[in-house]
Amino acid sequence: MANKRKTNGVLDTLQRLFGHDEQRSLLTKYAKTGIFKDHLELSKGITFKRSPECDNLIKNVLALDVVLGSQEEVEKIVKGEISKRFVNERLIQEKSKLDAKFKAYGYWLNRMDSLQELLESDFDLQSATLEDELSPSISNSYYPSSSPYALRAVKLLERIEEDGRNSKLDSKQLTEKAWALYNLGLHEQANKLAKEITSSDPTSSEAWMLKVLDMHRLQSEASREQIQYSLERESAEPLSSHERWAEEMQEDAFDKFHKAKTNERSLIFPAFLYWPEDHDSRIDKYKQPEARKQIRNGCIDWLFTLLTPYNNYCFQVDHAKLHEINGLSPEFEYKESQSSSHLRTDLSAYPAHGLTDIEVQAAKLICEDIDTDKYSRHSGVDGLHLKLKLLHIRYALNLDGYQESKEQFLKNLEYARSSDILQIQHNYYLFSAFVTHLSSDGSHSLQQRLDSLEDKVKKENDERYSLIKLNLLRKSYDHAYCRNQFDDCLAISQQSLLIAPQSKIEAPKDLSLSPLGISANNLSEKFWRYLALKAAIQADVAESNFDAVKSVLLSVENPKTYFSDEKEYMLVECDEYDDYYFPAYGKSIIETGEWLNALQRLSSGPNLSKQDQLITKGVMTELESLILTDDSWSN
Repeated sequence: MANKRKTNGVLDTLQRLFGHDEQRSLLTKYAKTGIFKDHLELSKGITFKRSPECDNLIKNVLALDVVLGSQEEVEKIVKGEISKRFVNERLIQEKSKLDAKFKAYGYWLNRMDSLQELLESDFDLQSATLEDELSPSISNSYYPSSSPYALRAVKLLERIEEDGRNSKLDSKQLTEKAWALYNLGLHEQANKLAKEITSSDPTSSEAWMLKVLDMHRLQSEASREQIQYSLERESAEPLSSHERWAEEMQEDAFDKFHKAKTNERSLIFPAFLYWPEDHDSRIDKYKQPEARKQIRNGCIDWLFTLLTPYNNYCFQVDHAKLHEINGLSPEFEYKESQSSSHLRTDLSAYPAHGLTDIEVQAAKLICEDIDTDKYSRHSGVDGLHLKLKLLHIRYALNLDGYQESKEQFLKNLEYARSSDILQIQHNYYLFSAFVTHLSSDGSHSLQQRLDSLEDKVKKENDERYSLIKLNLLRKSYDHAYCRNQFDDCLAISQQSLLIAPQSKIEAPKDLSLSPLGISANNLSEKFWRYLALKAAIQADVAESNFDAVKSVLLSVENPKTYFSDEKEYMLVECDEYDDYYFPAYGKSIIETGEWLNALQRLSSGPNLSKQDQLITKGVMTELESLILTDDSWSN
């Protein structure tokens, strides 16, 4: 015989209020939390004090549970333990969720009649898509538009939410819920849930993938908005409200992009490292392989940036060690020797780079992927600049496969176009890495490879030939100078003088200058003449190079006139007040007497002809009048 229902118990109350007892378990759980304590009898079990107030509270608790789907939140609302602001935010979230569900159900409800007619007509499912063939019912046109596949996400979401009412959702179920929200367009809620998942489970691959894909979605969306409002601003009347509105919206889009970009480093590496595998595919090892490749390329960009000296992300590093792993120790030592500061912080206790363990692991995984699966359509690295960055990452982190990768890069370089070279030259650290790897077999091999590149650019008849050629020579000169290879500097500057424009206005921009400074320069004839003199002065004169050194030191018979305008051969620094000119590689060879001293050493030798002696004497006479005294330097 069945047990008799207890008067005013859970079952009896539900039957009286709703005509069924489907919420028996749920109401029992709420009663045990104490939210009905003023409406319960002091008897054994759960017995409600029958009253309008008690009935209203029961109905409202169950109604809020339907909307919020969280017993904990409903309990806090009843007890007054939750802020109105939080409740408002939750209701906005649930409203967005209900709206997405309504659209998904509405799509099919609005097309059911059309679907029925179509299937009754023996429609060929291979001839067209249902999405194109179905037409909305006019009588139900108030249903908002959606996707035919959104309903699947809705059903998945509802199933998971129902499971969450009876027991706590595990990491897998929470991830499914996050993706269901994401596929319904509820990106913010999905991202928030994914963050909670990765906080409790740092290796959750699906959650990391969602977070990083949402980051790229935000970046793409913000970029499109910047372009859109930039065009709006251009078309608006000057000083109009339309122009101000477009300007504000463009700034908002920029802030949105910057915010997404700021979070990129913390997302991109764990997302790549834990990217989920596709166990159902016989072709691709990973899910969404194109997206993974995009993330991998982003990791390569970040790794290269993080390994460059003086980057804006890694501060507690030993700069000497960092330059060393970049192959730039001579550049660092030269810069330190020229520095006027004598008080330097001891950084020797710091590491050579600021990469985290996850970032190093990601670098290794990138190289392993490429080395073990060279012919996969998703493993290849596109673009010469990206291949160079990856080569340099191997070099700096001392990863396996550097030599093989370098040989492959040199082969790729044979097919490079002038646009590829320019892309490298316009990135200071990439240009430095380029020269580092091309010179790894010695300065002679560097010149051979640069000459080969020059021939390729020349054959393309590219109008940017002098820009590319002179900057290759400029970077080569700097590389040789910092390594005290002054004979190479002499040869490079002599080669440059053959093609350098006389006018500085016509001369190409110097791309070898560090972005950390504010200096600028153009590669004119007089600038190269000065560099040639600098190299000739520094070179150790021997029988093999005597004629070359002599030719350069005597190449300017009237230095006072030739070098009268410092703008024509010096580097310039600009600020809001004035332009400041200074010579390359230390103090002026004219004002310090370095040039004069070199000529004095030359004239004391036995190998000068009478004609050369006369020229030497004339140049020395002019240079003597241009030397600044110690008092002049101190002032």
